[in-house]
Amino acid sequence: MRRIFTFLFLLSIANIVSGQTCTDATIVCAGSAFQVCKTNYTQSVMGTDYGLTLLLTAEGSTTVLQSSGDISGAAQACFTFDAATLSPGTYQVRALNYDAAQMNAGVFPVNPGDNVDAVGAVSDVCYNDNFLTDVRCFEVAVLPVAAAGCLPVNEGAVIDIALAGNVDPADVVYSLDGGAFQADNEFIVTTVGTYTITTMSASSGCTFEIEVTCTSLPLELTAFEGTCEEGNYVLNWTTSSEEDISHFVIERSANGLDYMPIGEVVAAGHSTTVQNYAFKDETGGLSRYYYRLHIIETTGVEEYSRVITVECKTGSFGVLDMHPNPTSEALVVTYEVTDRKAITLKIADVLGRTMHEEILTPDLGLNTKMLDLSELSPAVYVILMDDGVRQIAKRAIRE
Repeated sequence: MRRIFTFLFLLSIANIVSGQTCTDATIVCAGSAFQVCKTNYTQSVMGTDYGLTLLLTAEGSTTVLQSSGDISGAAQACFTFDAATLSPGTYQVRALNYDAAQMNAGVFPVNPGDNVDAVGAVSDVCYNDNFLTDVRCFEVAVLPVAAAGCLPVNEGAVIDIALAGNVDPADVVYSLDGGAFQADNEFIVTTVGTYTITTMSASSGCTFEIEVTCTSLPLELTAFEGTCEEGNYVLNWTTSSEEDISHFVIERSANGLDYMPIGEVVAAGHSTTVQNYAFKDETGGLSRYYYRLHIIETTGVEEYSRVITVECKTGSFGVLDMHPNPTSEALVVTYEVTDRKAITLKIADVLGRTMHEEILTPDLGLNTKMLDLSELSPAVYVILMDDGVRQIAKRAIRE
């Protein structure tokens, strides 16, 4: 009789588990670890041993992401969960108190991937009635991830900090070498050396540290800026003096962290007069990019400029980005529109023969379209997009 009662009771509890939501959560910084302890649980009663397992699931989910295994024994049983493997969001921890004999039967403890509701439907277990419903909530907060560059100026250097694309600048404050936090993302330093920059989220208190080295460059970079001209990113920079400078490598990033070279400009080399440089980036397809100059000396020494951010929203149909390119399978096309009128997309070979054609119905702003090129023969193809007013053509390589 007791088993039937327990079985029905647990079924009713199981229906509650996946529907519970969090109204209050403890902040946990992404990449860190957090400890959860349980004190009021059944250990041993009248010769019967009981186990205790702490389970972590995403809010509203029944799938176990992390499990403590059996941690019973101490008056206060604790387990440390790893937030480094969790995406930003809200998570729930539940404590399951069970008959340890079930562990030998292979039922417990619960492992990652198991279903919490299914656990609640097991009848041959003795629980205290609050263990499935007593939920502790934790919010894994986004780290204020950033990159920093150091730009020499007349009698010092400017440390400029660029945040990753998913970080709200209005929520971040900055500290230099453990000093007071400030809202400005620039610091002026007067000596050569390595500095520690701490970024902190004002809402969560989470911090992120980066190091930046300020050196005495063999050139004076007096200006570095970017503008948007006719849908292209145009970079301009000026030096007032140069010594043993070979060339500049222009590097671009979509997130402010991962950079790739997109072009080179030959330097004057040796100069005591003002030199003006320019570079046009015609390959970008996103509305915002981060840029920096990789300065190469003739001696092999390499330095970096500060990072600048350039936004280039076309305001019309005309933004097109394709990646990966070359590809052997899928090609992702990113484009921007200002209305919802249909767009004709074609894939053509170099002879102009249409290999694929379809009509797209985009949303306002940026859109993405994935094309399957796996059925095409390895060759060079042209992706054509036409909104009835303007046609855009981009080359794609099928490996």
